[in-house]
Amino acid sequence: MLKSATLAVLALTISAPAFAGQGADQMARILGVEPGAYTLSQLMDLDRAYKEDNAQAVSFILSQGNGGVSSRAAVVSETGVNPGKAQLAKILGVDVNAYTLSELVALDAARFE
Repeated sequence: MLKSATLAVLALTISAPAFAGQGADQMARILGVEPGAYTLSQLMDLDRAYKEDNAQAVSFILSQGNGGVSSRAAVVSETGVNPGKAQLAKILGVDVNAYTLSELVALDAARFE
């Protein structure tokens, strides 16, 4: 029984980030903005501003789109490249599309051998 409960908790822990992303996308659609353009915090602020009928806050929040974490998601969807992979390739001075992430990690490790 304890083993089953432990596995269930582990499964929920692993899948929690996926559910959070889906929740943010759903909230964005409800608020009428593009999913991925705003952070969850911005979406919550936007929801509150709409409920309080605060036009100034709504305008400010909408002007802040594609900032912070959400801009990274936009980069991945437009280029198809993980930002971490792109950064590692840049550090190594190689073309990001010429290597897999595993190969880049191996190249990076080889620099210090």
